[in-house]
Amino acid sequence: MVQMSLVRLAIIALALLLAACAASGPVERDRYYRLSPAEALAIAPAGRPVAATLRVDPLAARGFLGGREIVYRTGEAPHEVQRHQYHLWETPPAVALADALVEALRAARLFEFVADRSGGGRADYLLDGTLRAFEHHPDDRSARVVVAFDLILSDARTRRTRLTRSYRGEEPLAADDPSDMVAAFERLTARLIGEAVRDLQAERPRLVAGGAR
Repeated sequence: MVQMSLVRLAIIALALLLAACAASGPVERDRYYRLSPAEALAIAPAGRPVAATLRVDPLAARGFLGGREIVYRTGEAPHEVQRHQYHLWETPPAVALADALVEALRAARLFEFVADRSGGGRADYLLDGTLRAFEHHPDDRSARVVVAFDLILSDARTRRTRLTRSYRGEEPLAADDPSDMVAAFERLTARLIGEAVRDLQAERPRLVAGGAR
């Protein structure tokens, strides 16, 4: 009799558990988004490339900016940094931006060789910087994304700074949904990377083959 009671209790507990799971609905799964701003860039080569190797390092980033979380702020709490649940970047933005810079600079043929973070060997120039903002602002009246970063071009041997620039921009959202948000991030980062490439192209007359002598 005791054994039958225990069995009934186990059946009831299992039924209650299944009912609770059904009531809570399906479990939300993580969704990953690829950031590919280089696909929106149209970079034309300008002149003969500098006979030197440039290495592009991932941008430094603090806190959530260094991870894959999609960060957002609201107008009600502008100083509070929040993260979207279940929506993540496939690659951290600081790394994706560096990869896009590599593709854009290779297309521009500013340097004879452009190496990414995985490239070994000697480099004549280094390009790195800091990611300052990569945020979604989902306010109803002014939904937008915000991107800001600094870039530093330096001589690899002497560590002399050749160029320092800061970039910042905003891009409005036509519809506040994840796909439109990602598209806005890509448009904005492509525009800012294009500005960075043009600034580096303007610096070309002051760059020498093989770096500083």
